[in-house]
Amino acid sequence: MKPLWNGPSRPRRSAFTLIELLVVIAIIALLIGILLPALGNARKNAKMLAEQAGLKQMMTAYYTYCADSKDQTLPAAPHWNWNHAEGARYAMFPADPFDKTGKLWHSITKVWTLQLAGYLDYSLEGFQVDKATFSEFRTRPTTPTNLNPNGYRDYPSNSFLAAVAWHPSWGLNGILFGGSYRHGAFWSGRPGGNYSQAGGDFYVTNLSKIKRPDHLLVYASSRAGDIIGGGSYWNYGDTDTAPPNTGTIRPGHWLVQPPKAMPSGSSAWSGAPNPPINPPPGNYTLGPVGWSGIGQTSDHFDAKQVPSTWGYLDGRNFGKMVSGQADGHVKMLRLDQLRDMTRWSNHARKVGNVPASDWVFERAP
Repeated sequence: MKPLWNGPSRPRRSAFTLIELLVVIAIIALLIGILLPALGNARKNAKMLAEQAGLKQMMTAYYTYCADSKDQTLPAAPHWNWNHAEGARYAMFPADPFDKTGKLWHSITKVWTLQLAGYLDYSLEGFQVDKATFSEFRTRPTTPTNLNPNGYRDYPSNSFLAAVAWHPSWGLNGILFGGSYRHGAFWSGRPGGNYSQAGGDFYVTNLSKIKRPDHLLVYASSRAGDIIGGGSYWNYGDTDTAPPNTGTIRPGHWLVQPPKAMPSGSSAWSGAPNPPINPPPGNYTLGPVGWSGIGQTSDHFDAKQVPSTWGYLDGRNFGKMVSGQADGHVKMLRLDQLRDMTRWSNHARKVGNVPASDWVFERAP
């Protein structure tokens, strides 16, 4: 009997076996596992490069300010009179970025940030390079308060301008570089301040006085609790209690603190707006440590710890900080490198076998 089909034989239909499918799935999963961390690191690297570029611009702005100020450094937190008294000799009233015919005064000018706005062509994005954070800041009010007939105006702590001012991406080494009114600077009411147990200004007042420009820290990556958390300007935001340590932690804070003991400013500002003129020499004391809790011993950055743990430093770049040195160059520094007090203070030095991580004053000339 002949077959009913005389044509060519039908091709045999092939298919993946279950084992082959499992192997393919396993290979795809393996590739995803390899590629995802690489993609994540690529994003982190891109953010780190953007932050480095942003800090280079900030350093240029800072040194342009110093050049215009005849070599004087920018105070981190100015004397009370300099941004409250309209006729103050050392007035610090920058132009309002939203209306350059007006001037900023009072609380919004109590930290260094907006003094540099004009040197960045009033591009406020230059202060906060994290795009998501800056976008959130942009949703906040932009209406000034405390208006003055002569064009002076302030902004509340819940405003967009306050968020930018209190949360720049990099904190200034302001206690020991430029000076902070809340940390013992400017007691005599002039930029040079008074003398400390260092035998001279314990903070850098002039660029020409810097001993090791390639080593001394000016800026570093920072973080702190959102200024909104305080409902006010919470004493310049330099305390180690709420809100700088609590609430929504933002990348960026105007101040970074050294790891070891630092000048205490409590006597300097009690009785403001008229702090004591030429206070007794003994009033300059060394205050609490700048790094708290595990920060005193651990060099492994942990974002779960409160910001004051490492003096408001932020190791968001693979555990490192983008930092700007006094000679203008930008580099990455680890926490263990930033334990060296000679990076923070122009007067810190080694004495015999005492390591540079200890707080030792060298007498100023």
